[in-house]
Amino acid sequence: MKDTQNIIKTSRLSLIAATEPLILNLLGGKLRFETEYGIKVAYQFNEFPGSVEYALEYCRNNNGDVEWGAYLFVIDELKVLAGFGGYKGEPNTFGEVEIGYSVSPQFRNRGFATEAAKGLTNYAFLDSRVKKVIAHTLAEENPSSNLLKKLGFVFTIAFEDSEDGQIWRWERKRQDADAGKTS
Repeated sequence: MKDTQNIIKTSRLSLIAATEPLILNLLGGKLRFETEYGIKVAYQFNEFPGSVEYALEYCRNNNGDVEWGAYLFVIDELKVLAGFGGYKGEPNTFGEVEIGYSVSPQFRNRGFATEAAKGLTNYAFLDSRVKKVIAHTLAEENPSSNLLKKLGFVFTIAFEDSEDGQIWRWERKRQDADAGKTS
């Protein structure tokens, strides 16, 4: 696919780094994106308002370096953009990197979100600066918290977020990943 710098491959997905041209085509509308890339766009592939615009701003603020930005989750066999997520920036001074993910309702309960989150987590640990991968969920048992548990993430703290209210923080440490502690 043109306009890409980074692709994380999993067994069924290509997690394609969201470059500025790719995001601009996506923001130009479903038809424009599908025509330009030959990839169908699933309904509600992204449930987080403003995240595509945030990804564009990230690209612009980082001179096009998109490794620690957003990724498009494309189901290889179907050539469909089914999800959106990625990192919320490069590793911080504590060696933490945060992941986020969303999958279209029509593709949920098929393991795609789990596969994408696992791919993002594994890729992050390839960088020696990363000591922990973190994620946040709503403060309740839900599919996202279950996904994180399945991948070996551990609940660490509940706190109040100014935008989202009460949320839970999850983390997976490098030493747990190195020891193979995943389901």
